[in-house]
Amino acid sequence: MKFNLIKNFTKLRKNIIIMSTILASMTSSLTMVKASDLSTGKWMTGEYHLHTIQSNDASEQFMNIENLLNVAFREDMDTLSRETKTDNIKYGGSFDYIMFADHLRNSPRSVYGEEELTARWEAIYNQQKEIENLKKQGKYEDKIVYSGFEWDMMGLDHASVAIIGEDSQVPYEGIHQFEWLFSYDTKDEVFNDNEKSKYGERQNDKNSVEDSYNAIQWLSENYPNSFVLPNHPSRHNNGDDVVDLGEVTIEHLRKLNDIDENIVFGFEGMPGNQMAGEGSCELPQDDIRAGGDEMISVTGGVWDSLLSEGRRFYNFANSDFHFKISSNKEYASGYWPSEFSKNYTWVEKGENGIYDFTDVVEGMRSGNSYSVNGELITDLQFTVKQGDNSVTMGEEIKVDKDSQVEINIRFKIPNKNNYQSIYNNFTGLGAKNTPKLDHVDIIMGHVTGKVDEADYASTNNTDAEIVRTFDMSKQEVDSEGYYNLSYKTKVDGDMYFRIRGTSSNLVDENGDPLTHERELAINTQFRHDQINDYNYTNLSFYANPIWVSVK
Repeated sequence: MKFNLIKNFTKLRKNIIIMSTILASMTSSLTMVKASDLSTGKWMTGEYHLHTIQSNDASEQFMNIENLLNVAFREDMDTLSRETKTDNIKYGGSFDYIMFADHLRNSPRSVYGEEELTARWEAIYNQQKEIENLKKQGKYEDKIVYSGFEWDMMGLDHASVAIIGEDSQVPYEGIHQFEWLFSYDTKDEVFNDNEKSKYGERQNDKNSVEDSYNAIQWLSENYPNSFVLPNHPSRHNNGDDVVDLGEVTIEHLRKLNDIDENIVFGFEGMPGNQMAGEGSCELPQDDIRAGGDEMISVTGGVWDSLLSEGRRFYNFANSDFHFKISSNKEYASGYWPSEFSKNYTWVEKGENGIYDFTDVVEGMRSGNSYSVNGELITDLQFTVKQGDNSVTMGEEIKVDKDSQVEINIRFKIPNKNNYQSIYNNFTGLGAKNTPKLDHVDIIMGHVTGKVDEADYASTNNTDAEIVRTFDMSKQEVDSEGYYNLSYKTKVDGDMYFRIRGTSSNLVDENGDPLTHERELAINTQFRHDQINDYNYTNLSFYANPIWVSVK
């Protein structure tokens, strides 16, 4: 009976949210008040997928929580040792928010790196207590830190998960129950022996995609403000199951989004672990293009197929940081938080007048965000306007059929980024720490509605194409240091616009960035420098779409 009451209340709550969204959309179509009104919110930067020493594959002693927060928020960085490889992190500024995402597996270490075997929910409890202690010392004022986890989805690959309780608090009991039910990598022996009587049978067959779908449904019914965002989605393309994880296809993404579009509202289209040696970002070399997973970097591919259905499904970037260079110099993983990858998120102030993690997630969910590697751009303003009406990323403008709209793009290119040769003793590398944007693409697709479930495996529902490319060598900055790009087009039906910029002029026959091709030296240290050099000469940014609908 209690479960049914909760389920009915959740359905009622969703109906209220849907009606509120419809009313808000109707209001915005009349007044077109832009979401980025400085009186109601502000731009924040951050990410939601990085690891600490409490992850089993992040064992370096410098991976403690305080070091990570010091770098992310640019505090006390002079206390970091040389082995951390953080001397170059000077540009781009502090993050405003981060979410730790240690693996939802047996946790092997304490927050200080001592051997301590626990379940992940208990490690998260200790992690939050350490964060509270650091904040009590006066550190990280006005910064937002949350603890989620990286979940091995059954039958699929990884996803970053934030289970969000009331008042933006981390719900330890909810994480405890989710871990018991849906984690195949957390073993029975680290639990308390009474979970089965409290929570029921485990639903964690590692080969069962249905168990993953059940987990999304459980979150929808119990913690509806949470999110589940798939990471590095193309990592196991073509069924590569090297680590017993499955391929993530557009069919899976559609089904996950169907269960609750409020929870699965995007993915990590610009994955981290960019310093990995066997193909950047852990993706096959053919599936990573200028730092973008092929799901977002191929025009008319997976992302465009989802958007052409009208799904509010958005792209994000992360570091997936485990360490930069291992202390024995044999291995590399990714860049420190705030060093290379960055999400710009428009965050509305909460009802209590302050900003918390729930507000950040609502900003992510709204779609009013863009993602950048290597400080390629900053201060982006991307709008579609008609007359006095103007909307931005994640928003919708209603216009008459066959009328004209204007797409405006305005941004700055910073003077410096954090590029630096890692070992400072190799020549012939092409990168410099002055960002250079080569071109910007406007991509347009028509919105034709959701496809039948029988066609969920297909990407044939989109007509997305690059409708305008701006050669940045032919553009000039205005008196305020901004580039201003403009494009006008006729609206012949419901459509969306998204934009992308890259630092390289190397594109394929469709105008998309080339696939990742590089020959790496056998010498370990030179290989790290080559990878670093490649990343900084193949930068990109992606902005989430703007929707245009015919009245």
